Amino acid sequence: MDSDIVVSHAAALDVYKKTITATVITPAITETRSYGVATPELLELVDWMDARNITHVAVEASGVYWKPVVNLLEAYDYTSIILIAPQHLTALPQRDPDIPPSQWIASLLRQGALNHHLPPRPKRELQEVVQYRMSMAHERAQEAQIIQKILAESARSVATDVIARIFTDHKRIIQALAHGESSPRKLADLGESSLKVPRETLISALSVLVEARRHAMLSVRLQHVAFLDLQIETLDQEITQRLKLF
Repeated sequence: MDSDIVVSHAAALDVYKKTITATVITPAITETRSYGVATPELLELVDWMDARNITHVAVEASGVYWKPVVNLLEAYDYTSIILIAPQHLTALPQRDPDIPPSQWIASLLRQGALNHHLPPRPKRELQEVVQYRMSMAHERAQEAQIIQKILAESARSVATDVIARIFTDHKRIIQALAHGESSPRKLADLGESSLKVPRETLISALSVLVEARRHAMLSVRLQHVAFLDLQIETLDQEITQRLKLF
């Protein structure tokens, strides 16, 4: 929002886990009320702002509690929504302690001092999926590193690099191991062409891997990696579908 734009009918919502403090400021009134976060009370909040012809809303974000509130506002065609993170408030003019935070934020909104516009909901949802996918990929990488360390302790040097490549590049072998396959030759058939190593070298590496996975914790880790691979694949498909919106 440009600093020379003045909003005549503004509202600010201070959102907490169980309550919302709301202030509306118009040329005629300045009014503050408190609401709960249940749907009927949120609808009362929207009706109250509608009755005062509010056009712009600033929401102070606290954790994730702002999300259902903003989603409801968007459903009622409030498109001029500004999300204020707590760290953004430190850069703004200091608040008089006698003024409620929601009233202070609403007055800043009317003056055009706030410009942290909320991304559209499809973009926010895409960001959430991408962030979740990143966290799962990080978890998968940690598990793979632990497994490689376990295997490296018992593997011959000729097999170590091949085992690392299996965990980096070949999901089918990991999934087969997680589902109980114990034949190094059958496992080699799943990865021989794509891993591009001599068959006997691959079988030798997989023999070490099969032997090591007799330990219960390693078996559980293999299953976890296979599970994460499937979940990451599902999230990749979700991200691909959501990107079509853009």
